[in-house]
Amino acid sequence: MKQRLLAVGILILMASSMAGLTAYAFSNPPVHTVAIASMAPATSTADPTLSPTPHHPITGTYLLSFHACNPETTDCADPRHHQTYLAQSNDGAHWTLVPGWTPYGGETVGSVPDVIRRGDTIYVYTPNYVRRYRVASGVWEDPVPVYLSDPDSEGYVDPSLFVDAQGRLVLFYLVNEPGKKKPEETDQETWRVHSAVEVPGSDGTQFVAEAGDRVQIVGEEMTTDPDIFYDGTRYVLYLSRGLNILAFSSDTLHGTYTPISQLPENGHLTAAGGVGSGYYHQATSQYWTYVHDSQGNILRATHTTLDHFLGTGEFTRVIDGASIGLGSSYHVESPGFAVNLPYPTPAADLHVFLPWILR
Repeated sequence: MKQRLLAVGILILMASSMAGLTAYAFSNPPVHTVAIASMAPATSTADPTLSPTPHHPITGTYLLSFHACNPETTDCADPRHHQTYLAQSNDGAHWTLVPGWTPYGGETVGSVPDVIRRGDTIYVYTPNYVRRYRVASGVWEDPVPVYLSDPDSEGYVDPSLFVDAQGRLVLFYLVNEPGKKKPEETDQETWRVHSAVEVPGSDGTQFVAEAGDRVQIVGEEMTTDPDIFYDGTRYVLYLSRGLNILAFSSDTLHGTYTPISQLPENGHLTAAGGVGSGYYHQATSQYWTYVHDSQGNILRATHTTLDHFLGTGEFTRVIDGASIGLGSSYHVESPGFAVNLPYPTPAADLHVFLPWILR
């Protein structure tokens, strides 16, 4: 037992070291500060208040947020009818709802969610709101507004989260421009992705935008739903164009993202589904790419590179309305993936070693 306790202690020290050094061995541009007083409150008329949540431990190795809707009873094209859910898994393929979960929605509060864990807190983000779970107490707090300081964006939509080298949450999002900005002398629209850094002490509720666009795409087709992850050598950004995924990369977190050159048609990764979420599983050197299809199912492909187009046959269904316990008529969409470990970083796949040490 003493040997195992010593091993656990060493592993904890290794985790701290890797989180502070190995996992974050990249230089990011300095934060461009903006007066916090200029932040405008989140734009929503929803009332996200929930009933008190009793102690419910979340033990799965992986987490997946998504929204759900029943098209037989409501208009699922309206995001105000979406409800946010959270599932857990130990292998990334078999999922169950986390215990005691209370779905929530209304206005845009329940649509296109993303999830991330940092330290003792799990954060579930939706447009302009965050709901937090305290791991030690096993209690979910009510959703609270998120404030974003970005002169180009009225709030944010399509959030995706990351933890940077300083342990701060970083928010990637689609710039919300009322009426959209159009380039001169063309009827094409501009789709822009920005990133913003958490204000110290705000616990994920205040962000200040970094200067410039991470991606700017001009075209007639809507390009939305950014998803950011790290694959061991570069930062990868998925974007959704209908039921297609485009893949971009950058050497730095807040850099300019360009299409992955080995892919066809300016980064076209797959046409199997849209609103993708990616993860690089270091232990197996595999990418996990999640999408939702036209039938309202969540699919996953596992692949060793990002240099070839993924066909529909490379994806398998991992969640549908029936399998997750909502009913076969429900559509489940917009997956957002996270590792349920205190350090959600490239070096944090410690679940590979923990079962051996603690056995």
